[in-house]
Amino acid sequence: MRPEAIFILLMLTTAGSSFMWYRAVQARKRIEARLWGFAAGQGLPIAAMFEGEPTGSMPRSSGAEASRVERLEHQVDQMAQQMERISESQDFISRVLTDRIEQLPDPRMRTPH
Repeated sequence: MRPEAIFILLMLTTAGSSFMWYRAVQARKRIEARLWGFAAGQGLPIAAMFEGEPTGSMPRSSGAEASRVERLEHQVDQMAQQMERISESQDFISRVLTDRIEQLPDPRMRTPH
């Protein structure tokens, strides 16, 4: 490859990477603003503090939002229970395999006759 082609390829790669980085930073800022707004709306004082609102005047969630949050909490609890069961089963499997390895007979050496 010629040096001019390598230089052009390097410049295009740098420009493309810079553009993608800029877009990612902008998307991150939009997502953070949305999340902080949601957290302030749910009554979290740390989010209100970052938003610049006084913590005493935070809006409370409506009944529909409260039921959504309640369902979300219930689902998170169920997922935590499932994760606990998975970890217990992994511990059991590792104990069974460890015990089985200890019970194996010693390997015999095969020697040519």
